[in-house]
Amino acid sequence: MEMKAYLCPACSAPLNVEEGATFTTCPNCGSKIQISYSENEVNPNVQEFVTTDGVKVAKAIVPEGYKLEAAILPSWQSEMVPSVSYIRAESPNQDIILSSASKEMFHEPKSTSFKTILSLLQNHTKNGYVPFMDVEDYMNRYAEQMAGVPLTPIAKTNLPSPLGNNPELAHAALQSDIGLYDSYMGEQSHLINAKCESVLYKYEGKMNDLDIVVLVGADYQGAELKYSIPGFGEIADVAGKALSGLKDAFSNLTGNDASLGGLKETISEALHGDSEGNGKMTFDDWMHGGLVGKMMRDKKAKQAKEPQVEKPVSTPPSEPTVNEKGEVLFGHAQHVDLISYGSQRRYACIALKDKEEEATKVFLRFIASIVPDEHLAQRDLNAINQKISAMMMEAQRNQAMAQQMQMQTIQMQQQTSQMIARNSQQVSAGIMDSWNKRQAAQSRMSTNYSEAIRGVNSYVTPSGKTVEMSVVADHVYQNKYGDTIGISGIDIGQDVATKLDWTKLDKK
Repeated sequence: MEMKAYLCPACSAPLNVEEGATFTTCPNCGSKIQISYSENEVNPNVQEFVTTDGVKVAKAIVPEGYKLEAAILPSWQSEMVPSVSYIRAESPNQDIILSSASKEMFHEPKSTSFKTILSLLQNHTKNGYVPFMDVEDYMNRYAEQMAGVPLTPIAKTNLPSPLGNNPELAHAALQSDIGLYDSYMGEQSHLINAKCESVLYKYEGKMNDLDIVVLVGADYQGAELKYSIPGFGEIADVAGKALSGLKDAFSNLTGNDASLGGLKETISEALHGDSEGNGKMTFDDWMHGGLVGKMMRDKKAKQAKEPQVEKPVSTPPSEPTVNEKGEVLFGHAQHVDLISYGSQRRYACIALKDKEEEATKVFLRFIASIVPDEHLAQRDLNAINQKISAMMMEAQRNQAMAQQMQMQTIQMQQQTSQMIARNSQQVSAGIMDSWNKRQAAQSRMSTNYSEAIRGVNSYVTPSGKTVEMSVVADHVYQNKYGDTIGISGIDIGQDVATKLDWTKLDKK
């Protein structure tokens, strides 16, 4: 079944008419329209836009004689936009220029925890991370980029694009983008606020001293998302409060001028006291917070002596902006981790002022008839899926490496424990041996000291016992009955002693 694109004669909304149909109803204004076919209507002037290297980008209805161009910028704008394609048609007299560009998405991380998570992702794209712009600012910027001159906004209306006439399809496209981004992040998001709006803006300006009219439209979409990461928000809050406290402490220490000179003076005063040495660091100060603690106490004491100046009361954060219906405007919700915004497609028309009516009709037909090339769209989707798969594989590798490192750490801890146990045993044995030797040495020293005081020497008997004899005895003998004698002077000789059944004793 083939569909043809026409415009409603009542409101200029696009009509998708089944080939051969004789009646249709306008989805915008409800008008019932009779369809009659002429040769040109049966075979509308559908042009194909192809790049210089032969890549098909899109098809659209363009008047005959227009010069056609197409290009693809194959660089990642964000995780969900691997490339941006453009088509352009220029009238023979260059008084009407039509153009259109494919999806453009930007992101603004809002919370500290989410920014921390993004910093840990190695292969994520930062090109599309820019501050949020609402739809009016977004369209104004796009219009002046296309015209290249300052413009004045004149009017705003709904854009009669296929996506603008099908809100369900617009929301489905937004949900698809959210789902893909969640897959990339590996976390499930919660939609706080969403916007799907197809808008058309009219501007006027001058180009080369000629009055021009600029029409720009976009299928604008956006989402404010919250990510539930157990425990991460609490950690980020604690870290944020700690950092804030540190900044406040530094500011209090150095005054309004947070210079190194002021800090050095404060530290020097806390360490060494004043010019007379009063107030310098004491042992008690080191035991109660050290240098920082003393600096804070000194600062507090100074402030207590100074006249108190009433500090301005800080105002609470402003409430989110709401419209006349009490609805929170997109981009102004609180407690949001990420704002994602941009367009599924953009359209532009630049024409001389006297060509406005003709340019408007050509432009509306151009918008209603654009059909992006399916192969190019599939190629972009494949690139996104490959990026998501690469991120998941990287996460799995990191997890495997973490588990391996954990196992290695446990193994090293076990080896270290065993080594410590062995060393402990060796140290204990060494200590005990040293203690025994020390005790023996002390015992010998004590015995010798005692003998010297008493005037005796110790001798070892054949049975292993110890006997004492006066130091005047040069030779000591013992018989088999245990009688011991000491002889001064010349030894009687071993032969004589053996015959008399006496054994000479050695000194201990």
